[in-house]
Amino acid sequence: MLGLREQFWSCMAEIKHKEAYYLRYQERSRKIDRWITALCGITTATSVATWAMWLHIPWLWSLLIATSQLVQALKPHIFPYSEQLVALKFFLPSASQLLIQAEFEWNGIDNRSDEEIRELVREYQLKIESLENKYRGDTWFTPKTHIADRAEEDRDQYLSKFRRSDTNGAKTHEVSVR
Repeated sequence: MLGLREQFWSCMAEIKHKEAYYLRYQERSRKIDRWITALCGITTATSVATWAMWLHIPWLWSLLIATSQLVQALKPHIFPYSEQLVALKFFLPSASQLLIQAEFEWNGIDNRSDEEIRELVREYQLKIESLENKYRGDTWFTPKTHIADRAEEDRDQYLSKFRRSDTNGAKTHEVSVR
């Protein structure tokens, strides 16, 4: 069983992992959303221009224009990316603020009693769960292994600045958070 300081460390690591994961997910969703928008815009513009210059098969150009406009209008309902971007727009700043608070607590963790640390762990676990429920709600995020792997790298890099050394120079508080 982990000691209380290590439990808080793991809790802080989990918060960072979630923040990094959703930040990477936001980047991915934003790229896909932009590509869909661009593709629809280009399809519409080229179809109108082609139809104006080449009057043959007008049904094809009108079909392409209508399809492109329909995809654009229904995009928030048929593609999850727009909905994910809205959820993450609100979740990520709150998660970052929670992480800053956890960093502050970590810096004074050695001055806390076991009972205070136990309460901090519970408090931060409840806060991150509450943020996810509040902002993600029923928005679906398909699990992505490559994003999770990159988020782990981000988390590990971030946590490396908090690694502590004891008086002999041996590293402490290195806890696996997988």
